[in-house]
Amino acid sequence: MGTLVILIAAILGGLACAKQTLYQSWIFLVNLVFSVYLSVFLSPLIRDLLLPSLKPGRETEAYLLPSIMLALFLVLIIALYKVTDAVITIDFDDYPIPAPVNKVGAMAFAALSGAVLAAFLLSCFAQMPLAQSVPADRVSLADSGRKTLTAVVHAVNGFSFQGTSKDAAAVLENLTAYQPPSSGIPVYKTEKKDEASLPEVIAEKIVKKKRSEKIDGKAVEPFGSAPAGVSVPRGKQVEKIDGKAVEPSGSAPAGVSVPRGKQVEKIDGKAVEPAGSAPAGVSVPRGKQVEKIDGKAVETP
Repeated sequence: MGTLVILIAAILGGLACAKQTLYQSWIFLVNLVFSVYLSVFLSPLIRDLLLPSLKPGRETEAYLLPSIMLALFLVLIIALYKVTDAVITIDFDDYPIPAPVNKVGAMAFAALSGAVLAAFLLSCFAQMPLAQSVPADRVSLADSGRKTLTAVVHAVNGFSFQGTSKDAAAVLENLTAYQPPSSGIPVYKTEKKDEASLPEVIAEKIVKKKRSEKIDGKAVEPFGSAPAGVSVPRGKQVEKIDGKAVEPSGSAPAGVSVPRGKQVEKIDGKAVEPAGSAPAGVSVPRGKQVEKIDGKAVETP
């Protein structure tokens, strides 16, 4: 898109200056090239000098460099024309050029002037936030303008017998399209889950950084937390038998007596008195232990 704009500007420039002389088109091209050259390399320095005092906002700062480039370009081209008129006092009519050469040369220099001017304006425009409203790709506009300006810089350096320094190349590389500032909200990448594992993901719930457990398809309290109606001594864990939470070892349910220092025992999923404690109706001599046969406590011999 940018290349097409530059070509159209070159054609229009050549046609507009068809009636001009070769000398006039040549003077305009030289003044234009030097104005663009100086604007490109002096504008970053002027911007750095103005930033501490102006302190613009983020979007306002994006307009600062292209605005300086445009203003400096206008000042320079007017100043160079004033200098040219003051220095060159000869009458070019005294040095006639064949008409075909004069016409073709004038159109060629005017076409180059149109291309350089269009590239410079495209580069300035693409650096502004206003360029976001243009349907065309502002990145391609900036690239086309930068490539043309780079060719102009190399041509000027070649005619003046100097090379392009690294700093100059860096300035040209910075003539890029405006990039909107980030919102500051971090973007996190999400992992894709297989459809087969989707129900499991939905069913998982985190309760105080603990994973829920499921028994017979029903969610129960995680290991270590006690449901309603189950008493758990300090430092003990909840146990489950046949999918139901019961008192852990060391705690006795209602109706079960446990001597101090003894543990609750379970038979067929039910808590019974531990060895050493006698149920109702069973007498145990001192120093004897209760025995269980088929899950029932009997007297020891």
